Amino acid sequence: GSVNVIERIEYVEILTMNASFLFSVLASACFGGAMGLTRLGLREMPPMSGALISIPTTTILFWCAAPFMIEKTVWPSSALGLFAVVGLFYPVMVTLLNFEGTLRMGPTRAATISSTTPFFAITAAVLFLKESLTFIILFGTIGIVAGVMMISWKSTASKTTWSRISILLPLGAAFLRGGAQMLTRMGLKILPDPFLAGLIGYTVS
Repeated sequence: GSVNVIERIEYVEILTMNASFLFSVLASACFGGAMGLTRLGLREMPPMSGALISIPTTTILFWCAAPFMIEKTVWPSSALGLFAVVGLFYPVMVTLLNFEGTLRMGPTRAATISSTTPFFAITAAVLFLKESLTFIILFGTIGIVAGVMMISWKSTASKTTWSRISILLPLGAAFLRGGAQMLTRMGLKILPDPFLAGLIGYTVS
């Protein structure tokens, strides 16, 4: 009886952790692929024009899927407000900064520096959501920061076609995205509907 229940709970927890890891890997793969495609598109148009195509396209896809994904229920206004606040700067500002960074630095460097998002997300989660900071998370965060420092140092030690100040573009995008994750997490605690969070955020942007 009780042993079987505990085993089932542990099994569900393992499946949940594996699913979360898989979703994170897929998100990273999509982000990396998007950065490469962005570089190709920016050869023929400026970042602002690219954002004016990218964000509305995603928004339209969200609304096309909305009738099948959104459940008819009462939505807490506080959660909707948080999702809307996120939409004021994510994805719109993050997209513009990433596009400009990709144009100036190339997709590899821009994507690498943008990967500092966990540093900002973890810092915000610890300060505002009171989440615990484990050794593994701390070690990974230090590794991310060290990687960005190495890229910055290399840019000054070798001849490059981009200015070191360009690092602030993807770094700023990472900062905003980290803040967006923290606010979205707060909203999802009130209303656990990731699709609705994305729909509202992209619509506002």
